[in-house]
Amino acid sequence: MSAVPSVNHPAPSMGRFVLALILVAGLVGCNNGGGSPQSVATAAHGAKSVAHDALASTYSSTTSADALPLSCAPSQVVSPGGRSSCNLLWLGRYPIPGQTIGGKLVGNRFYVTNWTSGFYVFDVTTPDNPTLLGNVLLDGGTGSTVQSQVENEDPAVNGQVAVLSRTAYKDALVLNISDPANMKGVAVPGGDAHVQVCLYDCQWVYGSTTGTIMDLRDPAHPVLLPQKWTDMVGFTPDAAGIYKVHALSEVRPGMVITASDPAKVIDTTDPANPKVLFSLPPSPPPSNTLGEPGPAQPGRIGHNSLWPEQGKDRFFLGLSEGVYDGVCELYPNEGRTLYLYDTTGWQQNNTFTPLSQYTLVTGNGDTGASGGVAQVDSHGNPSAVEPGVEGCSTHWFDPHPSFHNGGLIAMATFSHGVRLLNVESNGRIDQLGYFVSNGAAGFASTVDVRWVSDRIMYVLDFASGSMDIVEYTGPLPTQGPVDTSAL
Repeated sequence: MSAVPSVNHPAPSMGRFVLALILVAGLVGCNNGGGSPQSVATAAHGAKSVAHDALASTYSSTTSADALPLSCAPSQVVSPGGRSSCNLLWLGRYPIPGQTIGGKLVGNRFYVTNWTSGFYVFDVTTPDNPTLLGNVLLDGGTGSTVQSQVENEDPAVNGQVAVLSRTAYKDALVLNISDPANMKGVAVPGGDAHVQVCLYDCQWVYGSTTGTIMDLRDPAHPVLLPQKWTDMVGFTPDAAGIYKVHALSEVRPGMVITASDPAKVIDTTDPANPKVLFSLPPSPPPSNTLGEPGPAQPGRIGHNSLWPEQGKDRFFLGLSEGVYDGVCELYPNEGRTLYLYDTTGWQQNNTFTPLSQYTLVTGNGDTGASGGVAQVDSHGNPSAVEPGVEGCSTHWFDPHPSFHNGGLIAMATFSHGVRLLNVESNGRIDQLGYFVSNGAAGFASTVDVRWVSDRIMYVLDFASGSMDIVEYTGPLPTQGPVDTSAL
């Protein structure tokens, strides 16, 4: 397809929000800090007096109610795609059948994984008008449907090969993707994992939860090594043989950071024999006081993490995923918070210093509307989180290409849609904008967002499978943080 379809959706039903509205009515005043979401926002604005040209001397905490004022108007834009701040423009929606779970940009191609309909390759030479080059079911092209379930969130691709797990077969499919119209795969029994991660440009691949090591130096003949990288760096499997490592990120060739508690920095100079460089301190117990469950992964950095600029950046960021339906403040911060750390002196100290955080909160309903996506308040926060779609949860995030010791971050947050954040030079995280998709079901279930140019991002929705094309229209730095005085 060469055109981006524009889809008009019927008004969302009130029925699917009844339970959440009941929770809001009785509990919207609760939060971990003892005040309402509005009081949290006021306190966060008060912290703005911290000098912006140096690292903050105290820990900085902001929320999704603490949005920076924008000069554009109207303050909230309603489009066929959902609701957004005035600096994010919805351009269209590319419908993908099934449940989309992740995407990745490599060169001028964008790769999308879907639980039920397989793997997609798009030409994004014209970012606002992606063209489908090919797709393949996870059976490798034989024509039957193989559901991947929860794997392949962060596609392991390099433009020539993709490594995708297949739950039904308990294997990995190594796909030759050089010709997107004719993709063929080689099955690797026992190679499945929750997230596959490429090392050395996919010459090696680590599996997260299973600890697998795959030698792909000859991708036509992949080799699964008998040893587990997880065992060699000190992780212990549970009774089911699963390691508590949701994902990994390759900082640069030879260095990897795990999303786990504790997070570990690993030397992978010899990928077949990794070793730990150092570990961050374990997270404190979850911060909930209301008895609700903690995040889906242990600790504050259990889902995914990133050290920009191949580990040369001052900042390291990480988060865990929540399974938080209803009112955000019922749950601990962990699972609905992006954490930022200062890496200065890590070579001597073997650790990073906690510096700031940004936390999702429940909306205050100040738009005066009700029903479906219309419950999104003026700062982009739903006043009732849709049950059954993970709810109030942080998820995959992507720094802007100009990120350098601060800058723009686009983050997927399920019911809170996309959050556009500005990491300032002192580490403070400010909300610069939002886009809350209405998906195909009338609510957002945003699992991933990726920059495909300096202004265009692709927003991936799990519930509908759709890929929304969104443009950022605000000020852009050459590098580093956005100058907020230009807003």
